[in-house]
Amino acid sequence: MRKSFVTLAVGLIIILMSSCSSGKKPSSTEADSGTLCTCPPESFIHIDLQPLGDFSQKEANQLKEELEKHLVPIYLSEIEVLPKKDIPASCLYKPRNRYWAGKILGFLKQQNQGSDFVTIGLTHRDISTSIHRQYNYGIMGLSFLPGEACVVSTYRLKRKDDLWKVTIHEFLHSRGLPHCKKNAPKCLMQDAHGKNTFYMKNGLCQDCQNSMKSIIGNQ
Repeated sequence: MRKSFVTLAVGLIIILMSSCSSGKKPSSTEADSGTLCTCPPESFIHIDLQPLGDFSQKEANQLKEELEKHLVPIYLSEIEVLPKKDIPASCLYKPRNRYWAGKILGFLKQQNQGSDFVTIGLTHRDISTSIHRQYNYGIMGLSFLPGEACVVSTYRLKRKDDLWKVTIHEFLHSRGLPHCKKNAPKCLMQDAHGKNTFYMKNGLCQDCQNSMKSIIGNQ
């Protein structure tokens, strides 16, 4: 199966290189709307989507389709859905019935298959970390920055179909991309600042696109 993905990836590189060599620049409307970068990265990554707990295989496959549509144009990726696993009981913070996101990352990292792999945990459960001077703060996602593991949760999303946006946000963190320096409200990399605004976001701003290209070029 992975051979077929690699073949597809090579085809995508050829197609995308052709589109980038045409010299077409985004219009001001495209740039302002946060359209995604269309030039192919020099690196290639394998992403394992790991459903956790009651996150179903069907939901994971739906997310895979969204990522193939929205993420691959930014970062050429081979995406695979793994069989479901339970979240280790040791990750649970019983006083608030939340799971420590950092501990989940450690669990995912242990099963990671190498430096060219990123494992993304998918859960419906509430996850948390220590941030904003709070010991146990509810979040939508967390990743190593940079690193080989991320975890995302639907628990705090206003719209469950925005999960692909949170997933791309955390994945790009794992590649080394920081929060949006322009704090652009429509940019997927804008810091949430404790608010759930992913329903407003539709891509990467031009500044984050440039930063991503720079990171890719230095890898």
